[in-house]
Amino acid sequence: MQALHLLMGKILHSRKGRLRAWMGTLGLGIASLLLLVAVQMQADFSELLEGKQNKETNTQYLVINRQLNNNNLNAGGLREEELDALKKLPEVSAVGIMQPGYFKASLSSTSDRFPFYTDVSFETVSSDFLDEIPEHWTWQEKDDYVPIIIPSLYLDLYNFQFALAQQLPQLTPEVVKMIFFNIRIQGPKGEVVLKGKVAGFSDRIQSMLVPQEFMQWCNARFAQGEKRNPSRILIKTKDATSPVLNQFLEKNQLQADKEKTRFSKYREIVNWIAGISGLSGLLMLVFAALVLSLFIQLNIVSKQDEIRLLIQLGASPQQMIGFLMKKFFPPNAIIVLIALGLVAILQYLLFGWLQKKTIGVSAWISPLTLIAALLLILLMGVINRIAIGKSVKQNPTR
Repeated sequence: MQALHLLMGKILHSRKGRLRAWMGTLGLGIASLLLLVAVQMQADFSELLEGKQNKETNTQYLVINRQLNNNNLNAGGLREEELDALKKLPEVSAVGIMQPGYFKASLSSTSDRFPFYTDVSFETVSSDFLDEIPEHWTWQEKDDYVPIIIPSLYLDLYNFQFALAQQLPQLTPEVVKMIFFNIRIQGPKGEVVLKGKVAGFSDRIQSMLVPQEFMQWCNARFAQGEKRNPSRILIKTKDATSPVLNQFLEKNQLQADKEKTRFSKYREIVNWIAGISGLSGLLMLVFAALVLSLFIQLNIVSKQDEIRLLIQLGASPQQMIGFLMKKFFPPNAIIVLIALGLVAILQYLLFGWLQKKTIGVSAWISPLTLIAALLLILLMGVINRIAIGKSVKQNPTR
């Protein structure tokens, strides 16, 4: 038996048909690589659109209020059923009520050397929605001052517009936090003057924020009237461009930061492209599988004369099938493993390139790609077995 296998090996490795064998091997490798790349590309595309890493990186906060037009002026705030429906959207992970102050308020200087006066309005929101939480972000009636968070934009407007125009000194955030001023609260039930100080800055919320304890105290003491619906809310979303979220806002005549949501229409186009890409990837898989089958058969056909000679020398069909499977299947499996290794290298290079652009994809190949490689090896075994059996049957023992 060993001598027969040695003879079979020498005959199969003759130079005749070697070019066709190399062409078949090269084609098999390219087809395997194309198939695995198609699977990995689809996995990466899905991760870019829906992946947890990208969603967490792109978490955004949107301030939402009602759209105003001539038909809904003074229509009130957001209704309870609208808030409940908003909370149920999969794109919305948290909703925060921005509670306004229902009283008159003003800020004024405590020093004649730097006089100023301005009317203001305060809002408050849960600390979970703040991008910067000051060290002492709380308030009690016995406290010496009221901490306030102001938008960073306010300080930029002062430093680079107002101060330059009025020839006033520019102020750093550290200096602003050292300045005390008077807060005058007025309402139907009286008024009070308290000390206030800037405790922090916000890039997320463009309004003056105070601690919730202070807002509750002021509204209870100086406001009047029935309970009102919130006029603005702050939502935490993983996808500000979600067509579902933006269609909900439009349907309910609500609006958010247009700069953050204006790509929602483009996102719908991207979703269509993703679907088309998925269909194209499926067609590519089918095409690669067909090419794969053709090149496996080409490899076997290239040895047709040698197979005929071995059968004529007395090798039984079962011996030929077993021997040829050992000759053709392991190299084919190795080709798939090499293609899988190349895909892994390409994926790691893609990971490094996208990481510089703050776009997250996995550094490792997808489990789907590993499964595809395993199925591809099994498919090669089946195709080899069918092609070898067919070739042997076409050359019966004489």
